Amino acid sequence: MRDVRGRVLGVVTRDLLTGIRGTTRCRAIVNATGAWVDTTLERLKVSADRLMGGTKGTHFFTWNYY
Repeated sequence: MRDVRGRVLGVVTRDLLTGIRGTTRCRAIVNATGAWVDTTLERLKVSADRLMGGTKGTHFFTWNYY
């Protein structure tokens, strides 16, 4: 789920066994996809400069302030 500016506010969930849907709001989101961060952002349709090149086992933190 996103606000009018496109910022992520939470997620919509669906239980695969029962089909029950729910929502979860959050104050922060951690992208823990590691070296696949560019692919993740692309699939989420987030406009961002490329963040990763070739890597093996790299971990990093980044902040966005609005």
